[in-house]
Amino acid sequence: MRIWFSGSTKRGANMVKLVIFDIDDTLLDHRAGAMKAISALKQQLAELDYINEKYDFIIFLHAYEKRNHTLWSQFEIGKITISDVLKKRFDYIFDWFDIRTQHKLIFEEVFWENYISNCHLTNNWISLLQKIQSEFHLIICSNGMKEIQLKKLEKHKIITFFDRFYFGDAHPNCKPNIDFFMRILEDFRLRPEQAIMVGDSVENDILPCQKLGIKTLKYDGKTSFKKIYKELSELKNGSKSFI
Repeated sequence: MRIWFSGSTKRGANMVKLVIFDIDDTLLDHRAGAMKAISALKQQLAELDYINEKYDFIIFLHAYEKRNHTLWSQFEIGKITISDVLKKRFDYIFDWFDIRTQHKLIFEEVFWENYISNCHLTNNWISLLQKIQSEFHLIICSNGMKEIQLKKLEKHKIITFFDRFYFGDAHPNCKPNIDFFMRILEDFRLRPEQAIMVGDSVENDILPCQKLGIKTLKYDGKTSFKKIYKELSELKNGSKSFI
């Protein structure tokens, strides 16, 4: 049985008070960061003589992407944790290229440094966050590894806009599980209609929130950002007095 804390009979009960943001491919360009990280790995492989200039990297890349997709799918249904995803992904790379033990840490550091640095803002989010931060509680909800995600938010100078951070590290404490979003509402003592989810994934962000009755704004590029900017800018009825 679900118990929502703010009764609909109270004045302002349906006013939006919480905006939930996804990170990857919403606020920050995860795909660009991942591509740069893989490119840096390729360069490191060449420098340490694991591959030569004639090596067909596309074969590995296709296999790696397939493996990565499988691991994330296993995470979302509870077979493995987020730590397992990252470990198994690096193990796959190490096994493919027969990486020597003394070089493994080098490859991990190269990957993460390039990934974090190149996950740039996908749009002019700073302007929007500055505009609405005094009106709403702004929080992060992401399935990414906590340590890495926080470094990305800090690197690209948006971490200070957010009040709280929710990181899904294992099933069922992750997206797209409805219980994950319910816990957020319970923490803030809010009803679903008092929150908005901003995210790029239909499966992980939009559908579970819609099932709960949380408003949603889907990000998929420049046009959608203009809509998100306009809608959130016009919502001037938020309040932080409920905490």
